[in-house]
Amino acid sequence: MLSWSGMTTARAVMTVLNGPNPTQASTSGAAATASDDVVAEADLAAFLAYWRKLLAGDAWPRRADLDPVAIPRLLPHVMITKLTPDGRDRVRLAGTRIVDHLGFDPTGSDLHDDRDGRRFTDMCRRLNRHMYQAGAPIYAAGRHVSALGAARESREVVCPLSDSGDRADAAVRCVVFLGSNDPTAGRRDPAGEIVFVHPLALAA
Repeated sequence: MLSWSGMTTARAVMTVLNGPNPTQASTSGAAATASDDVVAEADLAAFLAYWRKLLAGDAWPRRADLDPVAIPRLLPHVMITKLTPDGRDRVRLAGTRIVDHLGFDPTGSDLHDDRDGRRFTDMCRRLNRHMYQAGAPIYAAGRHVSALGAARESREVVCPLSDSGDRADAAVRCVVFLGSNDPTAGRRDPAGEIVFVHPLALAA
Protein backbone atom coordinates (compact mmCIF):
# COMPACT_ATOMS: atom_id res chain seq x y z
CA MET A 1 0.00 0.00 0.00
CA LEU A 2 1.26 3.45 -0.89
CA SER A 3 1.74 6.03 1.82
CA TRP A 4 2.94 9.59 2.06
CA SER A 5 5.75 8.60 4.42
CA GLY A 6 9.34 9.38 3.58
CA MET A 7 8.59 12.50 1.58
CA THR A 8 10.84 15.51 1.95
CA THR A 9 9.11 18.37 3.75
CA ALA A 10 11.84 21.00 3.77
CA ARG A 11 10.77 24.37 2.44
CA ALA A 12 12.90 25.90 -0.34
CA VAL A 13 13.05 29.21 -2.15
CA MET A 14 12.09 28.44 -5.76
CA THR A 15 13.59 29.97 -8.87
CA VAL A 16 11.95 28.78 -12.08
CA LEU A 17 13.85 29.39 -15.30
CA ASN A 18 12.22 30.35 -18.60
CA GLY A 19 8.85 31.20 -17.13
CA PRO A 20 6.92 32.90 -14.34
CA ASN A 21 7.79 32.05 -10.77
CA PRO A 22 5.21 29.41 -9.79
CA THR A 23 5.51 30.32 -6.14
CA GLN A 24 3.71 33.56 -6.96
CA ALA A 25 0.52 31.49 -7.21
CA SER A 26 -1.48 32.03 -4.07
CA THR A 27 -5.06 31.42 -3.00
CA SER A 28 -5.85 35.07 -3.70
CA GLY A 29 -4.60 35.06 -7.29
CA ALA A 30 -6.81 32.55 -9.12
CA ALA A 31 -7.56 33.10 -12.82
CA ALA A 32 -11.00 33.09 -14.44
CA THR A 33 -12.43 29.64 -13.82
CA ALA A 34 -14.57 27.09 -15.61
CA SER A 35 -17.66 25.40 -14.24
CA ASP A 36 -17.17 22.11 -12.42
CA ASP A 37 -19.44 20.59 -15.09
CA VAL A 38 -16.43 20.36 -17.41
CA VAL A 39 -14.96 17.61 -15.20
CA ALA A 40 -16.67 14.61 -16.76
CA GLU A 41 -14.79 11.79 -15.02
CA ALA A 42 -16.22 10.68 -11.65
CA ASP A 43 -12.81 9.89 -10.14
CA LEU A 44 -11.44 13.31 -11.06
CA ALA A 45 -14.50 15.08 -9.70
CA ALA A 46 -14.16 13.11 -6.44
CA PHE A 47 -10.48 14.04 -6.16
CA LEU A 48 -11.22 17.73 -6.73
CA ALA A 49 -13.89 17.62 -4.02
CA TYR A 50 -11.43 15.96 -1.62
CA TRP A 51 -8.72 18.57 -2.29
CA ARG A 52 -11.19 21.40 -1.71
CA LYS A 53 -12.02 20.00 1.72
CA LEU A 54 -8.36 20.46 2.67
CA LEU A 55 -8.34 24.20 1.97
CA ALA A 56 -8.06 26.29 5.12
CA GLY A 57 -8.81 29.96 4.57
CA ASP A 58 -6.07 31.55 2.48
CA ALA A 59 -3.62 28.66 2.94
CA TRP A 60 -2.97 25.95 0.39
CA PRO A 61 -3.21 22.36 1.62
CA ARG A 62 0.10 20.88 2.76
CA ARG A 63 1.31 17.51 1.58
CA ALA A 64 0.97 16.31 5.17
CA ASP A 65 -2.76 17.09 4.97
CA LEU A 66 -3.30 14.40 2.35
CA ASP A 67 -4.63 11.21 3.91
CA PRO A 68 -4.32 8.10 1.72
CA VAL A 69 -6.86 6.32 3.90
CA ALA A 70 -9.47 8.88 2.82
CA ILE A 71 -9.02 8.18 -0.90
CA PRO A 72 -8.12 4.48 -1.31
CA ARG A 73 -9.91 4.15 -4.66
CA LEU A 74 -8.19 7.23 -6.07
CA LEU A 75 -4.70 6.59 -4.72
CA PRO A 76 -3.50 4.49 -7.71
CA HIS A 77 -4.20 7.51 -9.94
CA VAL A 78 -2.36 10.07 -7.79
CA MET A 79 1.04 11.65 -8.35
CA ILE A 80 2.74 14.28 -6.17
CA THR A 81 5.57 16.47 -7.45
CA LYS A 82 7.66 18.99 -5.54
CA LEU A 83 9.51 21.98 -6.99
CA THR A 84 13.26 21.89 -6.44
CA PRO A 85 15.36 25.04 -5.89
CA ASP A 86 16.38 25.01 -9.57
CA GLY A 87 12.77 24.81 -10.76
CA ARG A 88 12.53 21.12 -11.59
CA ASP A 89 9.58 18.92 -10.66
CA ARG A 90 10.69 16.05 -8.41
CA VAL A 91 8.26 13.12 -8.18
CA ARG A 92 7.50 12.32 -4.53
CA LEU A 93 4.81 9.71 -5.10
CA ALA A 94 3.32 7.92 -8.09
CA GLY A 95 0.28 5.66 -7.90
CA THR A 96 0.29 2.17 -9.38
CA ARG A 97 -1.81 3.13 -12.43
CA ILE A 98 0.75 5.78 -13.33
CA VAL A 99 3.68 3.42 -12.70
CA ASP A 100 2.06 0.74 -14.86
CA HIS A 101 1.41 3.25 -17.64
CA LEU A 102 4.99 4.53 -17.65
CA GLY A 103 6.54 1.10 -17.30
CA PHE A 104 8.74 2.31 -14.43
CA ASP A 105 8.38 3.98 -11.04
CA PRO A 106 9.30 7.69 -11.40
CA THR A 107 9.41 8.32 -7.64
CA GLY A 108 12.55 10.28 -6.80
CA SER A 109 13.19 11.33 -10.40
CA ASP A 110 12.34 14.58 -12.18
CA LEU A 111 9.61 15.13 -14.74
CA HIS A 112 12.48 16.16 -17.03
CA ASP A 113 13.59 12.50 -17.01
CA ASP A 114 13.40 11.09 -20.54
CA ARG A 115 12.81 7.43 -19.71
CA ASP A 116 9.34 7.64 -21.26
CA GLY A 117 10.59 9.75 -24.14
CA ARG A 118 9.34 12.75 -22.12
CA ARG A 119 5.91 12.13 -23.62
CA PHE A 120 3.68 11.91 -20.56
CA THR A 121 6.07 13.26 -17.93
CA ASP A 122 6.95 16.38 -19.91
CA MET A 123 3.26 17.02 -20.48
CA CYS A 124 2.75 16.81 -16.71
CA ARG A 125 5.57 19.31 -16.22
CA ARG A 126 3.93 21.77 -18.60
CA LEU A 127 0.55 21.30 -16.94
CA ASN A 128 2.15 22.04 -13.57
CA ARG A 129 3.22 25.40 -14.99
CA HIS A 130 -0.33 26.10 -16.11
CA MET A 131 -1.58 25.28 -12.61
CA TYR A 132 0.98 27.44 -10.81
CA GLN A 133 0.33 30.33 -13.19
CA ALA A 134 -3.46 30.05 -12.75
CA GLY A 135 -3.19 29.98 -8.97
CA ALA A 136 -5.96 27.38 -8.95
CA PRO A 137 -6.60 23.71 -9.62
CA ILE A 138 -6.89 22.85 -13.31
CA TYR A 139 -8.70 20.22 -15.34
CA ALA A 140 -6.72 19.21 -18.41
CA ALA A 141 -6.59 16.72 -21.26
CA GLY A 142 -3.67 15.54 -23.35
CA ARG A 143 -2.64 13.07 -26.03
CA HIS A 144 0.61 11.16 -26.02
CA VAL A 145 2.21 7.84 -26.88
CA SER A 146 2.88 5.53 -23.95
CA ALA A 147 6.29 4.01 -23.26
CA LEU A 148 4.94 0.84 -24.91
CA GLY A 149 4.06 2.75 -28.08
CA ALA A 150 0.29 2.90 -27.55
CA ALA A 151 -1.68 6.05 -28.36
CA ARG A 152 -3.30 7.34 -25.19
CA GLU A 153 -5.41 10.21 -23.99
CA SER A 154 -5.28 11.40 -20.42
CA ARG A 155 -7.55 13.51 -18.26
CA GLU A 156 -6.31 14.97 -15.01
CA VAL A 157 -7.03 17.37 -12.20
CA VAL A 158 -3.89 19.13 -10.95
CA CYS A 159 -4.03 20.98 -7.62
CA PRO A 160 -1.60 23.21 -5.68
CA LEU A 161 0.10 22.12 -2.48
CA SER A 162 2.46 24.01 -0.19
CA ASP A 163 4.84 23.10 2.59
CA SER A 164 4.49 26.63 3.95
CA GLY A 165 0.74 26.94 3.41
CA ASP A 166 1.38 30.25 1.63
CA ARG A 167 3.03 29.86 -1.77
CA ALA A 168 2.36 26.82 -3.94
CA ASP A 169 5.54 24.76 -4.22
CA ALA A 170 4.15 21.31 -5.00
CA ALA A 171 1.44 19.73 -7.13
CA VAL A 172 -0.88 16.79 -6.61
CA ARG A 173 -2.68 15.31 -9.59
CA CYS A 174 -5.22 12.59 -10.21
CA VAL A 175 -4.91 11.07 -13.69
CA VAL A 176 -7.06 8.72 -15.73
CA PHE A 177 -5.82 7.18 -18.98
CA LEU A 178 -8.06 6.52 -21.95
CA GLY A 179 -7.51 4.67 -25.20
CA SER A 180 -7.26 6.86 -28.28
CA ASN A 181 -8.92 6.38 -31.66
CA ASP A 182 -6.37 8.75 -33.20
CA PRO A 183 -3.35 6.74 -34.46
CA THR A 184 -1.27 9.94 -34.58
CA ALA A 185 -2.13 10.98 -31.00
CA GLY A 186 0.95 12.38 -29.34
CA ARG A 187 3.17 11.82 -32.36
CA ARG A 188 2.60 15.37 -33.60
CA ASP A 189 4.46 16.55 -30.49
CA PRO A 190 7.22 14.25 -29.15
CA ALA A 191 6.59 15.62 -25.66
CA GLY A 192 2.84 15.03 -25.87
CA GLU A 193 0.03 17.33 -26.91
CA ILE A 194 -2.06 19.33 -24.44
CA VAL A 195 -5.65 19.39 -25.73
CA PHE A 196 -7.17 21.79 -23.21
CA VAL A 197 -6.60 23.35 -19.80
CA HIS A 198 -9.46 24.69 -17.67
CA PRO A 199 -8.71 26.54 -14.40
CA LEU A 200 -11.25 25.55 -11.74
CA ALA A 201 -12.66 27.44 -8.78
CA LEU A 202 -11.17 26.99 -5.32
CA ALA A 203 -14.62 26.17 -3.94
CA ALA A 204 -17.61 24.38 -5.48
